[in-house]
Amino acid sequence: MAGHSKWANIKHRKQFVDDKRSKEFQKIAHEISKTAATNPDPKTNSMLRAIIARARSVNMPQVAIARALNKNKINDKNTQLSYFFGGIFHKTNLLIHVVSDNKLRALTILKKVLQKSPIEIVPASAIFHFFNRFFLFKLKITSENELLNLINDLEVTDINFVENIAKIKLSSAELAKELHKRCLQNEIEIQAQTEEFISLNSFSTSQEIKDDYFCWKNKILEETEAVAVYSNIEFN
Repeated sequence: MAGHSKWANIKHRKQFVDDKRSKEFQKIAHEISKTAATNPDPKTNSMLRAIIARARSVNMPQVAIARALNKNKINDKNTQLSYFFGGIFHKTNLLIHVVSDNKLRALTILKKVLQKSPIEIVPASAIFHFFNRFFLFKLKITSENELLNLINDLEVTDINFVENIAKIKLSSAELAKELHKRCLQNEIEIQAQTEEFISLNSFSTSQEIKDDYFCWKNKILEETEAVAVYSNIEFN
């Protein structure tokens, strides 16, 4: 019986380790597929490259990494698009950015995850006016002259140029579309292209509500197809 008990303990410990590893692999796979949604090339997507490196460091099988990458392969039948959902959280406003090939599925998953939360899902149109929307580009530029020619007559909100890397902030989708077009025409490498939302007015809340917000924000990012969650809660 002692031998049987010993084997049972070993089997139990192995099952525990296997379950823990499986959950870790699932979490990393989810991060890979979400990060690869807008740019599936690790060479030009530094965030994706870092996640893949982490996957390999914990011995995640190559086939699992490839499956996570291919999950978001863009083709005519499966196109990843950006969607936004609004949220009301303790009288403050949330904006949830989702990247998915199916808006209804993304919303269904989000509602299921938030079923027992204090967050009420509302149309994004009811929330957008609480935020300023910006379009961010990170470009590899050979010289300052090349950068000046690229942004000539564009209304740039902010710009930073250090060691051949230009970070540009624009305030409209039309400007972002024009800059993207110019980069393609001039064969300028786009290392990253993202969006950010900054609240127009911040609301002061208790530390308890702030902690609760971070808890639900992490849950949304880990268990849904969301890639970002914005809030007008004041954190200073």
